[in-house]
Amino acid sequence: MLIKWEISHAGGYVRNGIGAIPVDGAGAKGGVNKTGTQAFGSTATYGRRYLLCMLFNISTGDDRDGNAPPTKPEDVQTITDAQASVIRELIQKAETTAEHFCKHYKIEAIPDIPSASFAEVVASLRRRIAAIEQRKGQNNG
Repeated sequence: MLIKWEISHAGGYVRNGIGAIPVDGAGAKGGVNKTGTQAFGSTATYGRRYLLCMLFNISTGDDRDGNAPPTKPEDVQTITDAQASVIRELIQKAETTAEHFCKHYKIEAIPDIPSASFAEVVASLRRRIAAIEQRKGQNNG
């Protein structure tokens, strides 16, 4: 696909040219996922956008190629009060402090643990508790 471009200035300066953009019928993962018309349309859209940025040396730090923006920390769902209680109990059994725990997980407080990490955190604390109990058993044996 050829995209003709022209840039002009009020002072009378004009530059023009043609940008050759290959028609892309494949998606981001390489599989064909577009009709010919869709491929033409997306190629034209991307081509104009990229050509404009290239001609004016514009950097678009926010281009995510159609993907959703990354979640902000305030958008992350955190654990419930009941889950926080479970964590506090396990912290005690793991013979550590909430302060050390929070520093390790880079959080301000226990309720700041993302809910998606709850099972992993519990498993980690239980492994620590098991290791402590094993050491105590070896010392007593």
